[in-house]
Amino acid sequence: MLAGLCLLASCSITEQLSKTEDTGVRPVIEEVTAIETPTVNMRPVYTFSSTQVGDILYSGLCESKTLRAVTGNNEIQLESLANGTYDTCGIRVRNEDGLESNELIMTPFTILNQPSLAEVSAVLALTTNQTPSYEFSTTQAGELTYAGGCQSETLHAVTGNNLIIFETLSEGVYSSCTITVKNKDGISSEALTVTSFTVGSRPNLEEATVLPGTGVYLNRSFQEDYLVTSQASPSFVAQASEPGSVLFSGDCSSLMTQFVLGDNIIQLGPLDEGEYSNCRIALRSASGFTSFFLSIRPFKIDLTAPVISEKISIVSPTSNQTPSYVFSSSEEGTLRYEGDCTSNVTQVVSGNNVISLFDRSTGLGFTSGTYSDCRIQVEDLAGLVSQVLSIPSFVIDVTAPVLTELSAIVSPTTNMTPSYGFVSDKGGQLSYSGACESSASSVVQGENTIVFKSLSKGTL
Repeated sequence: MLAGLCLLASCSITEQLSKTEDTGVRPVIEEVTAIETPTVNMRPVYTFSSTQVGDILYSGLCESKTLRAVTGNNEIQLESLANGTYDTCGIRVRNEDGLESNELIMTPFTILNQPSLAEVSAVLALTTNQTPSYEFSTTQAGELTYAGGCQSETLHAVTGNNLIIFETLSEGVYSSCTITVKNKDGISSEALTVTSFTVGSRPNLEEATVLPGTGVYLNRSFQEDYLVTSQASPSFVAQASEPGSVLFSGDCSSLMTQFVLGDNIIQLGPLDEGEYSNCRIALRSASGFTSFFLSIRPFKIDLTAPVISEKISIVSPTSNQTPSYVFSSSEEGTLRYEGDCTSNVTQVVSGNNVISLFDRSTGLGFTSGTYSDCRIQVEDLAGLVSQVLSIPSFVIDVTAPVLTELSAIVSPTTNMTPSYGFVSDKGGQLSYSGACESSASSVVQGENTIVFKSLSKGTL
């Protein structure tokens, strides 16, 4: 034997194991902490001690990514193990000189593989469904256990995806619902916490009524024509079933952000001129639920008054007791009359309009006279009124002129273009009949002399 080696009877086990007859000192390894058994941990942790640094050698069915040992305690995590009992797992340490330790057989242990659960489809965060669906997956089949306020008639899970329907839930927040699967070996999974969700009811926003003069209100049907308003911030009334936030979609907005319980006056805008046909409004409750969107009836904002102008004035004087007048309007609307004139026309179109006037006081055609106090205005669909357009003064004359001979033609006469004098009580246009003609086409009130064109011989 080499010097320094102890007698077997006087050496400790460690000393005996660590000495050899010819090559030096071997590592000595001992179990420090055995694996708990049974365990559901498929990658259990094992602790052993070594007297030397070196490479770890595994035997049996156990492996680990830890391949180096340090002097003292070493904690290793085994690679994933299947269900079963492990009683042959061994460890050795080979030092830097290539000397191997004793083989340490781990204390036998049993792996009981627990099911693993995962959420597949959560319940909607906000739902009005009191029996919502939930989907999860499990790596093993087994019995289902529910906790935290949620229950289901589904009591058995299959391997893979499982769709369950929760039993009727009252309104409220569900943040502690859990699901557990117990396999055929009686091993339960970790509890799967269902993602928090809230069961509630949708708030209600009632159809609104129009405020006088605004021409805007809520209406789901778009079958009616546009309403027109001259207000840049039209208002309407909406009835809310509970307090909450105001939501808009489309081209409308409002400075109002909160509903109160009951009637709410919603003032839009301010909005630009134009047509609005895609405006909708909804109520979002404090719990986050949103009412159905209600559509605001299409409307038009008109901030510009009509402009009217004369196109064709009344011929004056005229014997027409219901003379025509032509004017243009920049907008359609209602025609207003002031002064001496009126007409059966009450509505105008955009563009030219022809009206036949008559006496406003009698409702009949004008009598002879001068009319200088006739005015019109147009009120558009938004209630805006144009400027006043004064109709130029005109004369109605329904009495025929009276002619009196002043100087007859001397007869007989050799003058082939004789002159003729007469008196007219009115000025006007001159017309001829018979064989006589003259280049004179008009007369004045009073004396008039005309020269006939060349006449043939004979009695005229």
